This record gives sequence, structure tokens and C-alpha cells, in this order.
Amino acid sequence: MIHLDRGWSHLSELLAVLDHFPNQQQQFVIKIKPKAEQIATLRQHRIKYMTVVIVNHDSELQYILNHLTDEINIIGIELVAANLSDSHVQLDVIKHIKALGLTVMINTLTLNTTTSLFGTLDDDNAILASPENIWQEVMINYQPNMINTDWAPLLSQYRRQLEH
Repeated sequence: MIHLDRGWSHLSELLAVLDHFPNQQQQFVIKIKPKAEQIATLRQHRIKYMTVVIVNHDSELQYILNHLTDEINIIGIELVAANLSDSHVQLDVIKHIKALGLTVMINTLTLNTTTSLFGTLDDDNAILASPENIWQEVMINYQPNMINTDWAPLLSQYRRQLEH
């Protein structure tokens, strides 16, 4: 899979470039924000690339859930929340998203010291403090299908430890 993030401001151009790779079209996953113009661009595009929508607020989640259609190949929702008490990141909401057949991704990347993508549950705290207190909490309390991390080998090693 080829995960294309942050291309939403040039979505039409990105799609045009991807169209030149017909043998890989089923491997591309595009991330977008829940904006009407991005939804319209995907709806009008002839190739229905797999799409993950980045959701920061309950209103954005409701907007996307109201715009699920066969005209757009939305396969998942990436949940981002500075505050873990936000309604769109509660387990019952996550279970509802998954019941709709969508993948739930939680982003634990550490962008910088001021931007929180998932409260204090971030990669820096997982690596520097304790994977048990961060990644395990994400896996148990939020039950995502995927965790977006810059430290995939460390997360994979930690998951293998849990299996033994």
C-alpha cells in the first residue's frame, strides 16, 4: 500500500498523477480532510481510489458519515483529537464507525511540541516513557484497526511481546 498524506490542497493534480500508474491504482490510499470541495473532486473522478478521511471533530465525522456513497471509495476514518474526552473518539463511536465497514485509524505521531494528534497518547510518550501506557491504552481503550506511527518497527515489536 502507498499511503498519500497531505496532498489534499492539490487533490486534482495528485489524482491526475496517480492515474498514470494503472497497475498500482489498487495500492494507493489517499488521505483527505472532510471538505465539500475534496468530496466533490473524488466524486467526479473516474477512478475511485481508496480514501481515508481525517476527522478532528464530531461535526466532521457526521459530515462524512452523511456523505458515504459508492461514488467515493472511503475505506476509513483517521481520528485526531487534542482532547481524548471529545465525543468523536469515544469507544461507542469507534465501534459504530467499524460497524459501518470502515477502518478506524488513530494517529499517534508526534508532529511537534505544540500539536497533539491524540491527546497525550503519542509516539514520544510511548518510546520515552512506556509503550504500555500509550500504545496499549490506544489498542485497548480505543480499539482501532490501525495506528499511524513513525515507529512501526517498535510498535510491531511491542505487539509481538503482547502475544507471548
